[in-house]
Amino acid sequence: MIHINQVGYNPKGQKIAVVANVTTPDNQFVVKDQDTNICLQGQLSEPKFDPESGDTVAYADFSALEQEGTFYLAVGDTLSPSFSIKQGALAEVGDAVLKMLYYLRCGCELHSAHAGPYAHACCHTTPAERYDKPGTFIDATGGWHDAGDYGKYAGPGAVALAHLYLAYEFLPKGTFDRPLGIPESGNGVPDILNEARYELDFLLKCVDAQTGGVFHKITSRAFPGMIMPETDDLPLVASPISATATGASCAAFAMGARIFGAFDPAYAETLAQAAHKTYGWLTQNPSVAGFKNPPEIVTGEYGDDTDTDERFWAATAMWRLTGQASYTTDLQAHYTKLDKTRLGELGWADVAGLGVLELILGEHPAMGEQALTDLRNSAQTIHERVLAKGYFNGLASYHWGSNGAVMNHALLLTIASELAQNTDWLTSAKKMLDYLLGVNPLGISYITGFGSKQIMEPHHRPSLADGVKAPVPGMIAGGPNERRQDPPSKEFLPENLPPAKAFIDHWDSYATNEVTIYWNSPAVLPFYFFATLA
Repeated sequence: MIHINQVGYNPKGQKIAVVANVTTPDNQFVVKDQDTNICLQGQLSEPKFDPESGDTVAYADFSALEQEGTFYLAVGDTLSPSFSIKQGALAEVGDAVLKMLYYLRCGCELHSAHAGPYAHACCHTTPAERYDKPGTFIDATGGWHDAGDYGKYAGPGAVALAHLYLAYEFLPKGTFDRPLGIPESGNGVPDILNEARYELDFLLKCVDAQTGGVFHKITSRAFPGMIMPETDDLPLVASPISATATGASCAAFAMGARIFGAFDPAYAETLAQAAHKTYGWLTQNPSVAGFKNPPEIVTGEYGDDTDTDERFWAATAMWRLTGQASYTTDLQAHYTKLDKTRLGELGWADVAGLGVLELILGEHPAMGEQALTDLRNSAQTIHERVLAKGYFNGLASYHWGSNGAVMNHALLLTIASELAQNTDWLTSAKKMLDYLLGVNPLGISYITGFGSKQIMEPHHRPSLADGVKAPVPGMIAGGPNERRQDPPSKEFLPENLPPAKAFIDHWDSYATNEVTIYWNSPAVLPFYFFATLA
């Protein structure tokens, strides 16, 4: 089988296909156009065994082909899916990955003018009862549904916001001027920030007015059925305040206050006040137990026993917002306690790397150089894993949300490559995008709406219940998960299946085929970066 990026490549970029379990006497490959004309001929690399997939793989490097058009690659009688070579080949993917967040909006109608066949009525407009104060309700409307269900979680939402902020600040000015086709398009604000504001408005409602702490999540007590969001009438509950949710939200408010200052100073000031208020809660509550689901609440826990990284990230964001020395004192104290081996992980449970990026991009006079050294070390570790993998994904393990980890690493390597002027890291980041779009052991595109063989049954309630055959576009599936934590994985995937193939495109496989905001959000920066690369 030939595994290739099923969407396409930029003319001048590296182009490598993985040829798995295919042998030919001459060890040759050819690239042909739609008229079967040979456009390039080359030699396959020496084959090697990849234990994670169980495949014997060789590589076809066709980077020398810079001609634009539609092509396929052949090794003997084995043909690849077709692919394109054109400038901006990944632009549509970038737009779809970002607009996926719009489709997950809660508390508003999705009109057909913006959502097309995925339009639906307004949902989840009732107040949420505070679990810690029965009979007391808060307005928790708005924000994004976190994943395939209808819960909303402060910490993961804050992390997704950070990924969007990084994309907006790091990429060239004008990158996000192209309208996404959301209700706010054309209002003078880039749509990536319009979308971020929708989640920020929700996070502001999750701040307890009295204490400044942030409610960990807004969910029902149990997951709803596989129904449309507007038909979900289960009572909503605001779970208790947590340090992780408060720290992450504080950082999201502080970063937002900096960025929105150029567009809406009054809103930026609202965010700054929220950042100070939530940081005050962190200061007054230096030791807080990790969040655990209260009795009778069985929705996603997002339990995290370590809040040092959230406190560190909050302190770095507050320093960058205000420049005040007190935040430097705090962040330095937290920095000494961090697990530096986790700085390359930018997901909801490991946010220290987001703080490190704040120090570097903000050019902290005392900590910036140390942060850059640590970032380089993390980037090099990921890069070396990419080189060692048969399919270049850079993963240390195949766990729940492995594709999200791949995109976190791609984001980190894209930024680090520019900061350290290391083009090797950029090459590895691009290989990770190729992995999601077909250069993987299953030869599948893990992004809905893209590729000749793409996932069709994600664990996403609207995609199952809306009566539309194709799922909502632009969603990134969780990916291979060797732990098999759902019934379809246990039933249909053989126990001896190699870990890199432990995936099933099944609507009930929430451990491999669910979608989330924070698996999509880190993909925005690298996809837009490579879409605009010459």
